[in-house]
Amino acid sequence: KIKNDATRIITPSLRYAISSLIASNEPRIKSITGSLCELDHAIGFSGKVDNSVFLHPNAKEYILIAGCSIVTGDLNDPHSQHFLTAHDDLISCIAVSNMGGLIASGKSTLIFIHIALKGQKGDNSDVVIWDYSNKKAIYRLSEHDYAVSNLAFSHDDKLLISTGN
Repeated sequence: KIKNDATRIITPSLRYAISSLIASNEPRIKSITGSLCELDHAIGFSGKVDNSVFLHPNAKEYILIAGCSIVTGDLNDPHSQHFLTAHDDLISCIAVSNMGGLIASGKSTLIFIHIALKGQKGDNSDVVIWDYSNKKAIYRLSEHDYAVSNLAFSHDDKLLISTGN
């Protein structure tokens, strides 16, 4: 038995609408019935991406990948979430700096395998560096052609390494 407020069924079309909403940074979308829906809370993560959920070094907050967005939240308050959106395609990896002040996220182009097989150059797969306290993107690195596969900060947080294709 499904209760109206306690359980919701997420269909593929609703999941796409929610992902599009998060990606567009638009706080409201129209539902199928025409009424406005506002994204208040996200549940779930990109489970097919390795290392997609992190505990922040302050041990009070979490960071996770959800499609083309990063979700940060407070472990003690499930409704305290921030959506970091600067990528236009799926996020393939994230790294959290050792002191917790920075997050780096990398994107993969959905069709990069198809493009690579044809020998064509793909869209840039950017690395975005975030200021964690302000929840804002501060740098964009656009050197990868198809995908960013791994990111890591050095022990002193002065260097970031990105690997990819």
